[in-house]
Amino acid sequence: MDRPRVPLERKILTALVLYASASFFHHAHNAAFLSVYPNMPEGLSILGVYAAWAVVSLIGLAGYGLWRAGYRGPALLTLAVYGASGLDGLAHYVVAEFSAHTFLMHVSILFEALTGVMLIVACGWSAFKTNAATSPD
Repeated sequence: MDRPRVPLERKILTALVLYASASFFHHAHNAAFLSVYPNMPEGLSILGVYAAWAVVSLIGLAGYGLWRAGYRGPALLTLAVYGASGLDGLAHYVVAEFSAHTFLMHVSILFEALTGVMLIVACGWSAFKTNAATSPD
């Protein structure tokens, strides 16, 4: 059965682009300032930071690919998981106090988390709206 190709909804696409940008910014900032980020794991390298970003980005690409293939439900779930991965950056505050981070560290961490939540909300709203429109009254 052929599934229709539907363009990604504007709010999801906007949240996806914002989150992808924030994720790259945070990981690039981590890589550039790895030696001054407080309490980072000993064995973590610049290449390791970019590899982590690449793996996380594959989740987003998979979600986008599922949407393009017409699998709306799995796409929304995958994109929401991608957004949720942005909350992982908040772990910086678990391994070191808030005051141990610089202003730009806070910006990169919180921008990634905030845009990740925006993507989750956009996916959830789209799923809710679709479900409400198709459920019998």
